[in-house]
Amino acid sequence: MSEHHTFYQNAIVQYANETHLDVLKTSTIQLLAGKPAEKLKLVYDNTSRTQEAIAFYANEVKGLKTNNPTICLHFVKLLQNFWTPAQVKQYAAQTTELFGASYSFWKQKRDDLQAIADPA
Repeated sequence: MSEHHTFYQNAIVQYANETHLDVLKTSTIQLLAGKPAEKLKLVYDNTSRTQEAIAFYANEVKGLKTNNPTICLHFVKLLQNFWTPAQVKQYAAQTTELFGASYSFWKQKRDDLQAIADPA
């Protein structure tokens, strides 16, 4: 995990003024948040180092224009392991706001986030 995090940190500094920085960030975060079988996946392992990394990327992904609710939902599930329910709810609410009605193909994931943000 550390070499990937180092790559990310260096890349966002190196390409800070590039017009497609959000695409680079999103692609890298998607790799880190990949499918369970992937070796790069951020997995909660009860260490403070991993918690910090998960929280860092969860917050990083909130501000990206190229974001999608699948990644946000992945982070919500990870954050539930160590954030308070109120913090998770707030994160889910903030990320739900990113996805308007125009993204109908993400409707289910957006609805899943909304259910966490505002449980019935």
